[in-house]
Amino acid sequence: MWPSTTPPVGYPDLTPPVEPLPILTVLPERQKQRRWTVLLRFFLALPLTVVVFFVEIATLVCVFLGWFAALATGRAPGFVRTMVTVLLRMLLRLEAYTFLLTDRFPPFATQDPPGSGTSLIVPPATKLHRAAVLFRLILVIPASIAVRITGLGLQVVAFVMWFVVLITGWLPKPVHEAYQVFIRYEVRSSVTSTSWCRRIPASCSVIWLRHRSWSPAKPLPSGPPSDRTRRHGRGC
Repeated sequence: MWPSTTPPVGYPDLTPPVEPLPILTVLPERQKQRRWTVLLRFFLALPLTVVVFFVEIATLVCVFLGWFAALATGRAPGFVRTMVTVLLRMLLRLEAYTFLLTDRFPPFATQDPPGSGTSLIVPPATKLHRAAVLFRLILVIPASIAVRITGLGLQVVAFVMWFVVLITGWLPKPVHEAYQVFIRYEVRSSVTSTSWCRRIPASCSVIWLRHRSWSPAKPLPSGPPSDRTRRHGRGC
């Protein structure tokens, strides 16, 4: 069925229903951090950084092979979805740690371990438009440029925030929210570029409104269609 309307196990109920189902990311809430972990954050993040590097290489190979399969069949192969999901889960934990969203050491697990503070909830596979698969790299150029430019700016901010968190133990709330928005948008952009998501990421401002109010402790809020689309988009 296209798009699939059956949520996978663990996928929250969307009220009212949204089709196709979106990719959901959960990031840590703002909490006070242990200063010694902030001081050694770069060194503590190195092991997972190395693992992510090699997983990313393997994922790129799978995506390259899967692109031909998606172009021929209109569906992303299962091994591509699996590799991309594993990579994004690791990357989500790594960026939450390096951007000072949490002081919990990021585990190397391929699934989302309890208590990690991060989670990637993936909807079931849907049929892809072959034309969108063929021109995928061209279609994601605007989103990729936005991610690169914004990422560079936030890395500069992260250097300054390192001193702030080292002194106070807290990441300022506006900066914490900005990092959350960026990481979620980066995840959506990565999923789209790997050809197993049908939709092109929206603008950063829409992503901010879409994701800032949701947490795993409460259902996605309901509202009229126009309001629902503005906050949560049309999914992936």
